[in-house]
Amino acid sequence: ATSIIVLSPSAATFGLQQLRSHYTTAQIQSTHWRWIAVGEATADLLRQQGLSVTLPLQANSEGILALDAFIQAQHIWVWRGVGGRRLIDEVAMQSVHSHSPSQSHTSPPTLRSISEWCLYSRSIPTDLAQQWQQLQAHITPHSHAVLIASVESWNNFAHVAQASRFSYPLLVLGERVATV
Repeated sequence: ATSIIVLSPSAATFGLQQLRSHYTTAQIQSTHWRWIAVGEATADLLRQQGLSVTLPLQANSEGILALDAFIQAQHIWVWRGVGGRRLIDEVAMQSVHSHSPSQSHTSPPTLRSISEWCLYSRSIPTDLAQQWQQLQAHITPHSHAVLIASVESWNNFAHVAQASRFSYPLLVLGERVATV
């Protein structure tokens, strides 16, 4: 079976646009693909197209890795942005290369293939440092916090905030971001 793992609403939007250039909506809906979304917003976009979607209990890459639809897939197709979540690709490739017939029956089956489809890329504004300076004039350490939702957003924030005295509470979404 093929599982399509969609890692963001943008990946869902751009990926479905590409599929529609080759298949009708009825063909997309009638395939035997298993659709996996990383979170509710991504799942909602896929459901709007009449697709049945599996969501992980934990809305992150680790949650996807625990799904039967991932573990049992013979082919995995990952839809994401350039530079996006690499953990799924890395674990899937380990399954491709490390599975041997002598492993127990509880081991994941050998994947025939994994494909990644990088559907978009992000860029930071060229005037990000200037925007940060303007923003600092309007915030106080006691009334605001900075929310970091991804490793990429942390890297960008750390770069732009490095020259300033950073004294705001920092909130992160997920253990992977917290360990960076």
